[in-house]
Amino acid sequence: MIPTGVNIIPMNKNLTYLLLITALSVIFSLTFCGVTATAGTLDDFEGVSQNEEKEEKEKKKKQEKQEKKKKDKSEKEHWDNRKDKDREGETKEEKQRYKEERKEEHRDYQKDKKEEKQDKRRDKGEKKDKVEKKKKKHEDQGLHRGQYKGSRAAGHVFYRIFLNFSGEVLFWGGQSSMWRVHGGGPTYIEPRTKGEPLIPHLRVDVNYMWAQSDVTAWDYRGELGYGAFGVQFRQTDFTEEVPADKMTTRYLHFLYRMSSNKTWETKIGLGAFALDGNGYSSGFSFTLPISIYPHKNFGIEFKPAWSFLESGTLDQQVIEDYDLSLCFSKSHLMACGGYRSLSSATGNIYGPYLGINLVW
Repeated sequence: MIPTGVNIIPMNKNLTYLLLITALSVIFSLTFCGVTATAGTLDDFEGVSQNEEKEEKEKKKKQEKQEKKKKDKSEKEHWDNRKDKDREGETKEEKQRYKEERKEEHRDYQKDKKEEKQDKRRDKGEKKDKVEKKKKKHEDQGLHRGQYKGSRAAGHVFYRIFLNFSGEVLFWGGQSSMWRVHGGGPTYIEPRTKGEPLIPHLRVDVNYMWAQSDVTAWDYRGELGYGAFGVQFRQTDFTEEVPADKMTTRYLHFLYRMSSNKTWETKIGLGAFALDGNGYSSGFSFTLPISIYPHKNFGIEFKPAWSFLESGTLDQQVIEDYDLSLCFSKSHLMACGGYRSLSSATGNIYGPYLGINLVW
């Protein structure tokens, strides 16, 4: 445990500005470099066009398979009829041609069977060669007979040290948030004031977003908590005029909040994400919000979220949500303006927004 009488992180003015510059660099690199800004609609975001193309291809493939099966059956009936046909009315040339056709068919069949056996034999040999090559590579690298046990042990020790250090930092951050709320702790801990935007007891956000093309959105967010622990819910209702369409995204995160003074706060949130539009998809969601307030009335907030869809129409896709805003705070009231970008594997939705927040 970190000693309570030592100033671990002295938050002077220079360090605050350094953190501010670093956070801005990370934010802009993620927001404007990590997401490709290509125009798209709500259907593109949900991958509706790709789903339709996929269904069309599968339908065409199924139809071709049925036609081939029908053709094979027709050819088989033809040859069966030819085989059983009374040959008294045929000329000698027709009988000879029929006999040659049957021989040619038999040769093609034998040739196909031979090639099939050769392919199987070759695949088996390639697989065996691949296994032998991999085994030899492992032997050359010394990965057999435990030659690298020492390195593995050293890596395990480093991993344990990293986990212990991370655990200490997380514990200190949460403990600092609790000290800010109910008092106590080291001298560098600043008590939280009423209406402060960091580690709020209750916060309600209402934003209006202008996305690309003719897409707009109302965004609602609520956060409830005490000290280090909290929960947040966020819902965004997107509306598109042409073509007429609607889509809703919902987040629910349980938060672990860390803050030692009035200038910074970071949170770790785990929860769920749901997308409701032309179809329904849901999955696990992770968020890592960061807030930096170099002045009591002015600050920057970055709220990224990553959602891993596990079911529904967008199965096995990742939704990236980046939200950067500048906020002015006065007592219990806040005014924020920012930029938000959501991206899936099939489309993007992005644009500026303005909002009003209430904080207790």
